[in-house]
Amino acid sequence: MKNRLTLNLLTQLVLIIILGVCVYIILYPVALEVISPIESALEITILPVRFIAKPLDSEETVCKGTNNLFIPTARIKGNIITSEDSQALNQGFWHLAGTGNPETGGNMVITGHRFLYLPPVEKTFYNLDLVKPGNKIYICYENVYYEYLVTQVVITSPDDLTIHSNTYSPTLTLYTCTPKWSNKQRLVVRAEKLNY
Repeated sequence: MKNRLTLNLLTQLVLIIILGVCVYIILYPVALEVISPIESALEITILPVRFIAKPLDSEETVCKGTNNLFIPTARIKGNIITSEDSQALNQGFWHLAGTGNPETGGNMVITGHRFLYLPPVEKTFYNLDLVKPGNKIYICYENVYYEYLVTQVVITSPDDLTIHSNTYSPTLTLYTCTPKWSNKQRLVVRAEKLNY
């Protein structure tokens, strides 16, 4: 009888934990949609005003010897790994070798997992669907900050290789799987480099 009571209590505890995790995963993106406009209305600044091609020489920067990606509106921030090996995707945001970069121009293509870790985690593209045209994206590349302006957000098929195509102007293309918890399609964010 005592063992049965203990088993019932453990079962209820596990169900409550699972329910809590599910509610968190479902409600967190909604909470971000509510909090972001409030931050904007209160004029809370997440980044210093100018980061355009500014050499990094102070301790207060978030870029200390590594290449980084930062999207304040979606709470995305992490290391950029440039590699020909797709295993780089498991180490951070994967900059596909052979695509452009902020220094030389062209189309810099970066992909990332959406739910590699229990979401939402800032070093994944879990919240990439919160990015909208007009938002800013910041890249730290070779100890220089670059600012990009989002121009397009589209959904495409997984076999659409046009997102890898080179561009004349310095462009940033980010993509990940969509919808959440599926690899059925690709969510693609395009941005143009400012002040080049």
